[in-house]
Amino acid sequence: MSTRLLLLLLLLPAGCAWDGQKADDIFHAEVARDLGAGPEEEILAERDDDDALAAGQRLEERATIEAAGPGLTLSECFRLAIAGSERLRGRAEQIFEADMARREAIAAVLPHVALYGTHTKDSNKIAFGGGSAFQPSERTNYGFLVTQTIFDGELAPKLSIIEETRRIQALTLRDERDRLLFNVASDFYVALGLEADLGAIRATRASAEEALRVFEARAEVGLARADDVLLAQASVAEAEARSIQVGADLDRVRARLSSTLGRTPLPPLVDTYDVVTDAGPLPRLVDLGLRQRADLEAARRAVEEARSREDLTFTEFLPKADLTFNHLTESEEGFNSQLDWTLGVNLTWNLFEAGGSVARVAQARSAVRRRQLELKALEEQVKLEVEDAALAFRSLDRAQFAFAARARAATAAHAITEELLAAGSATQLELLVARDTREDAARNLIRTTLGRKLAALRIRLAAGDLRNAPPVAALADGP
Repeated sequence: MSTRLLLLLLLLPAGCAWDGQKADDIFHAEVARDLGAGPEEEILAERDDDDALAAGQRLEERATIEAAGPGLTLSECFRLAIAGSERLRGRAEQIFEADMARREAIAAVLPHVALYGTHTKDSNKIAFGGGSAFQPSERTNYGFLVTQTIFDGELAPKLSIIEETRRIQALTLRDERDRLLFNVASDFYVALGLEADLGAIRATRASAEEALRVFEARAEVGLARADDVLLAQASVAEAEARSIQVGADLDRVRARLSSTLGRTPLPPLVDTYDVVTDAGPLPRLVDLGLRQRADLEAARRAVEEARSREDLTFTEFLPKADLTFNHLTESEEGFNSQLDWTLGVNLTWNLFEAGGSVARVAQARSAVRRRQLELKALEEQVKLEVEDAALAFRSLDRAQFAFAARARAATAAHAITEELLAAGSATQLELLVARDTREDAARNLIRTTLGRKLAALRIRLAAGDLRNAPPVAALADGP
């Protein structure tokens, strides 16, 4: 009978001894560590994990508390999105898996001790003069086997692969977090723009309904033409149709934002972000993007990871050596009858494999070249994204003043047309045109203002500097 119970009792402490950092703790630590980093700091600079973990937990707690307020600012939306993102937590699980893979690789070359034992009972037949009898005998064998790796060339490249993989996962976590925040900001400003549109359309509809009542009353006494009444009715119907359409668009955007933030119903949105600085010279923005983009740094790490895999394939040509020590004790009928031990070295060296190792080396070299080509393509894409974001911001920045002037002029023209209509010097059609122009100008101004804020965040995203944008930097403030 095998001594499985003894082995199980001995192995359980070894399996439970590791109380590693949970993936959720890694999630808090990675997010808090990155949000606290300045623009010139290394992406994966060494920090105090306990402080980073505490900061990440405070981030989630503040998101829950502040979400209960009367309105949500952009920073509060960011907190809720980070705290509730299952996708980001999935990335943290991958980082945790890389940590465990590193521990497993190190454990493979540390001393291994295995206990073993068997207990048997035999029935020995004993012959007597008049017959025979059975005399049972018991035998126990037990011992332990110690194995220690003397040389294994795979360890260093394996650890390098795992380390690069962990870096890539951490950088991917940061990149996905930044893109999540930008998507939240996009929905945030689209919702605000639609709310402003809806408010303007409702005001227009109220004005059109009031004008319709006036024209209907004047038509009854013969002071208004029939076409004026029909135009007023058409204006009311158009405003109603646009109100329904914009309201439906707003409901869809708010539903998407509510799902992302995990808040139902979604509180009112409050915009406190003010863009007052210029985007900066384009060469500097491009340089920031090439130095700070997390996805670009992850691509560089992928090249290093591929090189480590190439090094790993070369270890197939190296020998492996293990030191083994076996201690055996044999007991019979309660007395130790034999004590035996062996000490030896196991050496393995692959001398011939029909070209399989050479093919794997060639494949690894090809993977390195492929990663390098992907890196160069991504660098060109980053340059294009930064340039496109900078040009979009500057275009909106210049257009904002023009749209503001147009909105002022359209508002004044509408007021004058109303006065002329009351004096009988303008027609209802002229008033409708003036009102549509005023509404269009106001809507364009609001969209340009909100679009300019989103474009400023898009520059930060393209340059890998989103964590230093005021709404995101606010996440690192507080106790």
